[in-house]
Amino acid sequence: MNSKERMIKALKGESTDVLPVGLHAWGLYKFQLAGVINGYDEEDKAWSIGGEELADIESNFYQTFKPDFFHLSEGPCVYPKDKMRHPKYKELMEELRRLESKNVIDTFVKECYPDPEEYSKEQRFDHVRILSQKYGDEVFIALHNAAPVNDVFDDKGFLGGFQEAMIASLEKRDMMAYLLYKSYHKQLDYHRALVKYGAHAHITTEAYLSSDLVSPLLYESLLFEAQKNYYRGIKEIGLIPVMCFWGNINPLLKYFKQLDIDGIMVEESRKGYILNAAEIKRELDDKITVFGNISGETTLLHGTIYEVEQETEKQIEELDNKKRFVMCTGAPIAFNTPKENLIAMINTARKYRDI
Repeated sequence: MNSKERMIKALKGESTDVLPVGLHAWGLYKFQLAGVINGYDEEDKAWSIGGEELADIESNFYQTFKPDFFHLSEGPCVYPKDKMRHPKYKELMEELRRLESKNVIDTFVKECYPDPEEYSKEQRFDHVRILSQKYGDEVFIALHNAAPVNDVFDDKGFLGGFQEAMIASLEKRDMMAYLLYKSYHKQLDYHRALVKYGAHAHITTEAYLSSDLVSPLLYESLLFEAQKNYYRGIKEIGLIPVMCFWGNINPLLKYFKQLDIDGIMVEESRKGYILNAAEIKRELDDKITVFGNISGETTLLHGTIYEVEQETEKQIEELDNKKRFVMCTGAPIAFNTPKENLIAMINTARKYRDI
């Protein structure tokens, strides 16, 4: 059984020869590993790389650790919130921020999010095609990017910032829900483009409406319907949908069971809430494959090989059963993480056989 087959089976809840394992590689570590950058002050340089050069960086990461999946970032592109800061959209953005007209929202969404054919004009997905041609028959390939909710709530986002978006969520909830629904629906054109480049899955980052920031009822009224339509659409397009939801998701698991997702990535425990992979898997009734969340900020960055092995074994042993589970890191791998620790996590997970 090769890595691609192993991941697909795990995401379907089927038996695998060994426990699948991967690394949260959405961040900058792979650029440091390749000797391209040395610190966060060079972040812009990393995100300017695309095509063959980015494919080589991703390939170097894969050849170093041999995880069961590629966890890819995008190549150079213009993000929606950056595009809409152009002076020609000034009047439209002012109208949007009043959240008084659905027609304005419709116009904004049409202007903001590209049609499928427009994505080929950037280097956004070029490395995906290169890697798919080289590895796609053997290794699972997933591309990761952020959901529209991030563009709405981000600093310098569509509504001006996090505080402004939160106020609008309370004072103009119906219009916010409409903005999110229409944005998520138009974002499906992104996936219609991506699938043509050979990706097997898409990992969508969701943030800001977790239960450490807002109530579950506010999440439900703002985002739930948009997500249901969105993840169902991704699957219909032919990609495997995986959700990566940052923050405290424990009170939201009852909603997630109703989403058409095959996998969920969660961060490590922090800020006073516990994200226990085994408990999350249990609460989801084994309907969704859970990715593990070994700490990339403590255990992997600062721990010994022995501590990494112990933490990996502990997380796996806590599971009621090992189907619908992929061993993984909770946060993107941090700069200066010892390679030996990442290899130890992978090797430890692969000791578990006949899942």
